[in-house]
This record gives sequence, C-alpha cells and structure tokens, in this order.
Amino acid sequence: REFFSLFPWESLLKNLSKNPLTVVDIGARNFVFGPIIDETLRNQHREAHIHGIELDAHRLLWGFHSRADFGDFYARQMRSGFFHAMDFLTWSQPIDLALLLNPFVSEEPLLSWGLPLSKLKPYQLFEQAKKTLLPNRGILILSCPSPEIGRAHV
Repeated sequence: REFFSLFPWESLLKNLSKNPLTVVDIGARNFVFGPIIDETLRNQHREAHIHGIELDAHRLLWGFHSRADFGDFYARQMRSGFFHAMDFLTWSQPIDLALLLNPFVSEEPLLSWGLPLSKLKPYQLFEQAKKTLLPNRGILILSCPSPEIGRAHV
C-alpha cells in the first residue's frame, strides 16, 4: 500500500477517460498487489480490469501451491481481476496502465529465481510494454531495486 500511495493518482489518471481501464501487472509473481491496485483505483473512483501476468506460474512453492493458485485467489478478491500464466511477450490487448515492478534485467536475479537464461529478454519486455500501451496516454510504472539501500525507488 505504501508504494502505491507515493503516486499522484489523480493527475496520472486524468488523461485516461476510458472506463474500465485495462491494467496489467507484468511479472505479477503471485498477484498479491492486485487487490491493492484495485483498492487504489477504487479510491480514485475508477473501474478497471486488472490482469496479473506471470511467466513462472506453475512451479510448486510452499504448501504445494503454485503462483497460479495464489494468483487466482487474489484475482477473486478484486472487482474484476484476472491471473494469466503466460509470457507477457505474447500479450496483445491494449493497456492503459502497466506495472513493471522489479523486472529481471540481468542474469543473476533471473537465475536465483530458478528461471533459465532464455527467459532474460529485457529489451523485448520493454518493447512489448511500449507496443501495448495506449499511444500518448498509456502509463508505465516501473520500479527497480537498489542494492545500495535495499528497496525500490520510484
């Protein structure tokens, strides 16, 4: 919640008149931010279809549950939430608001999460976001971790 409270939502959303908005959390992991995104937009009196996209959705985690299991759970907590076990590079629907929170842009983090190097495609990832964002109106929120202080910057 704290991270999302840092943004001037009213001014960010003023040029997005479409209702409902199409919001995509790229690399959503278990989609835990989905309900927070939904609440944030509800507080701005905005309707949204919120999509969580996760490439590594089916590997079993704790309690023999996958990210897809958790993603589906969190999607049901929203007004209009959807979890997709897929590669964002195949997404084709236009996006009003995209969230790219701590994307893999180097080998070490990708490998430490257990993904193969063949999935490291930062250039293609950013190109796909650019291609699917609504021209001249779409918003990309990007956060990158900072090892110097151990937290994400806006």
